[in-house]
Amino acid sequence: LKAPIRLVYTGDFMHGGRLYTPIQNLPNRKLKVRINTQINNEPVCEIDLVANHPSIAMALEGKKLPKDFYQIVSEGTKVEYDLLKDYIRKAMGADSRRIRLSKGMSKFDTARIDEFMQLKFPEIINEMYKGRGAVFQSAEGAILMNAMISLIDQDIPSLPIHDAIMV
Repeated sequence: LKAPIRLVYTGDFMHGGRLYTPIQNLPNRKLKVRINTQINNEPVCEIDLVANHPSIAMALEGKKLPKDFYQIVSEGTKVEYDLLKDYIRKAMGADSRRIRLSKGMSKFDTARIDEFMQLKFPEIINEMYKGRGAVFQSAEGAILMNAMISLIDQDIPSLPIHDAIMV
C-alpha cells in the first residue's frame, strides 16, 4: 500500500485530476478493513470532504456552502436525501439535462430540486448541466494535494481516498 499517489486525468490536464492510491481499494463498507488499518502503528481516521462540487461552485462565487446543504434541499423539496444527493452529483457532471435518474426519482422531483436550487443556491444550479464535473474533480485533487502538503509540513502522514484523506 506504499505505492505512489497518482494524479489521474480524464483526457487533457484540465479534465479529471483525481488522486489514486492502492489504499482506497481496501474494503470499507461491509468489512471495515480500511479504517482499521494503521499508519506508522497509529490508528487512522478519514476526513471526508462533503458536497465537494457544490462547495467548489459556491467558492467560485466567494461563498460558503452550508454544512447541511443536502438536508436543506431535501427538506425544501420533499425529495429523499440519498436520491437528491445522487441527482445533484450527476447534474454537476452532466453536460445536459439528459440524466439517468435513480429508481424512485421522477422528472417532477428534478423540477422541484432545480426550482428550489434556483431560489436558494443559484451559484450551484448555474454550474449544473455544463459538463464541469471533471473540472471540479481536478480542483478537488488540487485541494487534497494542498492539504496533504500541509500535513507533511506538520509531520502528519496522510493518504488520499477519492474525496477524503486518511490521517
